[in-house]
Amino acid sequence: MEINTAHMPIREQLDDAETAESLARLVGRAKDIEHLVERAVQANNAADGLLATVADVIDEQCEKINQSGTSVEERLGSLASLFLKVTEPEAVSALSRLVDRLPQLEEASRLLDEVPNLLAIATDVVDEYAANFKSHGVELEKSISQGLHALLWLGCRVSEDELERLGFLLRSDVLDPHALQVVGQAATALANCQRETCEQRTPERIGMLGLLKALREPNLQRTLGFGVRFAKCFGDLNGQTSNESASSQQQTNNLQ
Repeated sequence: MEINTAHMPIREQLDDAETAESLARLVGRAKDIEHLVERAVQANNAADGLLATVADVIDEQCEKINQSGTSVEERLGSLASLFLKVTEPEAVSALSRLVDRLPQLEEASRLLDEVPNLLAIATDVVDEYAANFKSHGVELEKSISQGLHALLWLGCRVSEDELERLGFLLRSDVLDPHALQVVGQAATALANCQRETCEQRTPERIGMLGLLKALREPNLQRTLGFGVRFAKCFGDLNGQTSNESASSQQQTNNLQ
């Protein structure tokens, strides 16, 4: 049977065998208890020092914030307002979509990092072209300015019908290299004829005998052959055009 010694006098409690055994155990652990107490005191002192350091750091940062013209309370209020806005359902949904697109944003950011290199390459290419044009006597900047001015000037003076006719002209054989060669040669011949004949005080005259004599020249014979061939080709094309026009007119009459 266990004896309750709580209500016994102090002397009787000290004389009790269980109490003496408990006191003996406490005395045996006195050093351990003292060591634990010392550790607790050291931890408490360290905690006090850490808290003091943290407090000093916080005070220093608060002082810097106050010196910047904005109080800590205002910044905390702004932070709380920002937190409320961020936690709104619409903001959370937008942030979720943004997080889902982070790989695309990373790729776009990488491409943006390459933009300066691309611009540098484009600048080098333009500089090379400008130097090449300049070596041929062409000023690139002036040429571009005058070209744009010419386009704007022409655009103000050409109607839509004229542009359509110009397009038809460009699609035709007028600008064919052979046609241009013939036109160039004809222009040169006209210029030479103007200088050698028409500009003289007494123009050169030729009669039938002179014409017959000139017909024996190879170059004149070649020119006459060219003229006859041109007349034949032009007649063939003119005949085809007339037949197509007649056929189109007949189809129109049949529809009516």
